[in-house]
Amino acid sequence: MVIHDRGVLPAWCDPFSLDLLPQSAPPALNDLPAKDKENVAPRDGDDTEAKVRLTLDMLRAEFPTLEIGAAFEKL
Repeated sequence: MVIHDRGVLPAWCDPFSLDLLPQSAPPALNDLPAKDKENVAPRDGDDTEAKVRLTLDMLRAEFPTLEIGAAFEKL
């Protein structure tokens, strides 16, 4: 306890209680359980080939104040 001119204030020696940070942790996983592996889609290689194609509606939603002209619609 710290005595302050307005009374007694609690002093924290450790700001994290055991309610927030327990002393024991769950065991580390080296691999996913079999039932969880079923939900993971296999990767077919490098993702650098994946391209995002923006639509005119996407740009208008993101930038409503810009005047997006017909030049973009040709792309």
